[in-house]
Amino acid sequence: MTHDNPFLQRIVKVAVDIASPAIQQFCDGLERLPASIGKAELALLVDGFAQPELRATLSCLVNDWRHQGRDVSARELAWALRAANSTDEFHRLRQTLEMVWSG
Repeated sequence: MTHDNPFLQRIVKVAVDIASPAIQQFCDGLERLPASIGKAELALLVDGFAQPELRATLSCLVNDWRHQGRDVSARELAWALRAANSTDEFHRLRQTLEMVWSG
């Protein structure tokens, strides 16, 4: 996968746009999926979230996973999301704001 891969970009966007607790819940659900994953299991995974926007975002990720990331296991997807989310959080915490007075 290259950095311009649409599936990889979707993973990063989801990991940046969704709060860490929701990412963790989704990843935990991914890791509990059976070896043979069907549409019903994927629907239950996404339907476990109350917010419609969150469900829509995760549904798009799952759809991309089914079509573009077939060679990526559920466990690998979970860890990719966790890594991207942790990296984003790390960079957010390192940002500082400094006031400069000139004149």
